[in-house]
Amino acid sequence: MNTENEIKLVFHNRFTARTAFEMESGSRPWHIALLLTEGSFSCRIGDQDFNIQKDEIAFFPKNTFFERHVTSPIGFHQFGFVFCSENTQPPVAGKLALPPHHVRSLAETLDRLSESSRSDTKMLYTRVLSHILFEHAVWDCPKQKSGAEQDPDVAYAVRYMTEHLQEPIRVEALARTLHISRIGLLGKFKKHMGCTLSDFLIGLRMRHAKYLLLESQARISEIAPLCGYQNAYYFSNAFKKAYGCSPTEYRQRKLCLTDSTQDGVSAESPMAESSSSDSM
Repeated sequence: MNTENEIKLVFHNRFTARTAFEMESGSRPWHIALLLTEGSFSCRIGDQDFNIQKDEIAFFPKNTFFERHVTSPIGFHQFGFVFCSENTQPPVAGKLALPPHHVRSLAETLDRLSESSRSDTKMLYTRVLSHILFEHAVWDCPKQKSGAEQDPDVAYAVRYMTEHLQEPIRVEALARTLHISRIGLLGKFKKHMGCTLSDFLIGLRMRHAKYLLLESQARISEIAPLCGYQNAYYFSNAFKKAYGCSPTEYRQRKLCLTDSTQDGVSAESPMAESSSSDSM
């Protein structure tokens, strides 16, 4: 979705064992993403009600009135930010679409970052925030939406890519199936998804790769083709470009988290330069 270059971080803070919010109602001149690490709270944003639990992320759009109340003592990481471009479409108010185990992984990275003395923490927090917004786009957009919210050609392309991750995805063939031009499909995708088709596909493949690395004992050479890569070398390069470490390092670090013996994986968003090839 958005790279860190498109986000201006206003602040990041971290709290534990809070029984109430300092600001229980009102609005802010910036967006708020609140990642809950403990407890739960209820909130009303605009005219909608939400219940936010541990390992979930709430999004409060800027200049939108909210009310929120702690229902059990909470711990959380909170980002205040704005988009550099007024044309960037923010997420819909409420609960972001990331799965709980992804949120938990991000929280672990943020915890370690909060305890570090690095001089570039603001940049790293921005990368984590960028990753949150990107993963929300990946998980949220495959859901079926009404005509005005989701172009049917884009919805088909997202569904096709999600169901055929192991195969080469040829934009030209996909466009022919939809009876539109290659340029037309790429333009629609960028307009409705906020990222290029190739970036979105890379995000899907990297998300699936992380799942396989953590939830299976498969070798890297076995995981690569399951994520659409011809061999382990190309897969490992793509993974390292996305997350700053190799697939093997990622697996080892995550498995060692409970012992706190390894550094965390980079939270850099799995984005890459758009490819000029039709096969991805």
